[in-house]
Amino acid sequence: MDAGRLAYREGISKPPSNCKASVYSVNLPFIKGQKLIVHADDFGITLAQAQSLLALSKASDKSNPLSSVSIFANSPVFYDSAKLLHSSVENKTMKVSLHLNLVEGAPCAAPDKIPLLIGERKTFCHSFIGLLQISLGPRRSALYQQIVQEFDAQIKTFLRVFPEQQHSLRIDSHQHTHMIPLVFDALQETIQTNNCTLEHVRIPVEDLTLYAQFGLKHMIPRQNRLKNSVLSCLSRHAKKQLSNRNITSSFCGIAFSGSMYQMTPELLFALEEQAHQNHQELEVLYHPITVPLASCLDPENLPFATACASNGRNKEAQSLLDIKETLYCATRSSTHR
Repeated sequence: MDAGRLAYREGISKPPSNCKASVYSVNLPFIKGQKLIVHADDFGITLAQAQSLLALSKASDKSNPLSSVSIFANSPVFYDSAKLLHSSVENKTMKVSLHLNLVEGAPCAAPDKIPLLIGERKTFCHSFIGLLQISLGPRRSALYQQIVQEFDAQIKTFLRVFPEQQHSLRIDSHQHTHMIPLVFDALQETIQTNNCTLEHVRIPVEDLTLYAQFGLKHMIPRQNRLKNSVLSCLSRHAKKQLSNRNITSSFCGIAFSGSMYQMTPELLFALEEQAHQNHQELEVLYHPITVPLASCLDPENLPFATACASNGRNKEAQSLLDIKETLYCATRSSTHR
């Protein structure tokens, strides 16, 4: 694919007067946001964060790029946060996914039912790598059953507030743990036993080719490249299971994970057109709104809490506003041709 052709396809020469020149200087491609799912993970860590995310999505009536969020069922404020979201889900201005969580905070299942998943503080105690290691060892069968228990509790909690989602369930997970084959199989069993129908499952793997063509590959942190490689390998199992079902989309959000404010409009719309050519939408993952360290799901779990409290999350929120204006200008350019 010719990145130059995608990025610099003929646009209109002059921006509408109310569009920032710095945003509008890009000659946008043909699709212009029609195939984008701009998504925010981690909705409902705190009530204030949930309110801020909804305010961010409504910051302008010109265009609302934040069209999807995923919510923690194991958050202490899940029910209050879900109530804030419910009207937007009902009137179809926002899609909601269940953000399955096995790595941070307190479980939804009874702690004595899932001893392999929790530590002395009765909170989740494993990272992605920790879960992957156990899933490959002699305790894998016990781990499988305990994940089924926890996923069952999280799905039931979610459906109490969003019962209509039983037949249009959207799934992703904290740290993408559902890409671990054993975890994915446990998820499949839990979905079946709860008589749910999947509408969308995230496959969090990126094609980095366009990053190189736009001269941005050197900006991808080494750990994110490694993460993308690991997820690409592990995701083969899920892809095989889902091969006959049209419930996935293209994905963007690993390469610049933690710094999505580095995403450029040129690259974003080139990725969108690439997805369109593959007959898919493009899910673009953000983690907006910084949460105070003491208010994170587990302040003592520092690797996660530090990321949650990073100022980079507020920078990602600002970049969402920039995308909002870019999409609005793109829409205006289409209607004025």
